[in-house]
Amino acid sequence: MSVRLRNPESGSAIVLFVLCISVLAMITALVVDAGRGFMQQRNVHFSLDAAALAGVVKLDGGTETDAYNEAYMIARENGVSAVELQNSNNIQIGTWDESAKTFQAYPSPIPSASPATSPTPMANAVQLLTTRNVDGYFTAFFGIKELLPSARSVAYMPITTVNNPLCLKPFAIESSSLISEFGDLNFIDWLNSGPYPITIGNNSPANWGKIDLGGNMSSGNNFRDAMLNGICDPSSIPAPNTLISPGTGFGGPIKSIFDSIYNDPDTTKRRMLFMRVSDFPNGNSGDISNHGFVEVEMTGLTLSNGQNWTMDLNVINIYDDYSLVPPLGPPTTGYGPRQLVY
Repeated sequence: MSVRLRNPESGSAIVLFVLCISVLAMITALVVDAGRGFMQQRNVHFSLDAAALAGVVKLDGGTETDAYNEAYMIARENGVSAVELQNSNNIQIGTWDESAKTFQAYPSPIPSASPATSPTPMANAVQLLTTRNVDGYFTAFFGIKELLPSARSVAYMPITTVNNPLCLKPFAIESSSLISEFGDLNFIDWLNSGPYPITIGNNSPANWGKIDLGGNMSSGNNFRDAMLNGICDPSSIPAPNTLISPGTGFGGPIKSIFDSIYNDPDTTKRRMLFMRVSDFPNGNSGDISNHGFVEVEMTGLTLSNGQNWTMDLNVINIYDDYSLVPPLGPPTTGYGPRQLVY
């Protein structure tokens, strides 16, 4: 009679199968709920990005409060709940240091001053951060009832400094006309006593006036643009004693251009920089020489019949080189293009 012993490993496959199913179920639950949490985090992040970009723009010409309110409104419109924005650090206005990659929040409450009078340094960034509660469906069986994905967004505009140069007009006054006014070229005496008045016009020794800076002043549109806005690039401005061609097509534009400058509500535009040159040739048969620059302020303008005009100027200063010309005023601080940094 034979006796068969029972295999001690009998049924172990079933146990391993059950364990594997349990582990796979746990992994599946974690993957499903983690995916839901990731999707919610991405949605919140997109909403905060839109809110930060919208808010930071309000710092340019608006107030810190404007930036805060705009960021809050856009975040709410993009699905961020009021509860998710209820804490004081959910929306912050402050500064972004691009070199250090750090955000420094302004203290609460949010300042209401415009950027020009804000605390130093001036605000240039908006930060939003929040956490969203996401219920765990499958993970609850393993004791994880909530997922808490967080999101953060920072948008900023770099602070820029723009110089305000006194730009050169493509118009010149003959040195001989200044000599006839002053008697000589030693201007120190009258500079010490203030601006010196002169009158020029299309019947004066400076009647040719127009100079061909950049080689494209024969175009009426180019000439008008250069007269209204000036030529500000130092590399485009002739050095002393450089020969320059007189402008062609003098005609009527100069009268209307001076009229536009004189009647512009921005009276600072009446301060102009002309070139001081040798006598204009008869027509365009020769070049003129740059003797330097003369800073003037238009104090009066008389328009007569046809293309006739007379302009009253105060001569403020004389410069031998453009590098000596002072700016119109202190540098202007402003903002560059907005961008997301976090």
